[in-house]
Amino acid sequence: EELSNGEFVPSESTLYGILRTLEKYKLIRGEWMEVGGRARKYYEITQTGKEVLKELREEIELMKKVLENSF
Repeated sequence: EELSNGEFVPSESTLYGILRTLEKYKLIRGEWMEVGGRARKYYEITQTGKEVLKELREEIELMKKVLENSF
């Protein structure tokens, strides 16, 4: 929400669906932990996830340059 200045505010179900998909493709790893007597799932990006993220960022930068030079 902060990164998009409030433009993209996914619902909880959308967010958890995205997390499940990222976990399925081994881009993130989830681990259940008990905090304050409650079980919570914490996520971290995997090495594969870092590599995919780097590639996506490079593609976005390339697209930005192409668009900036088009106008």
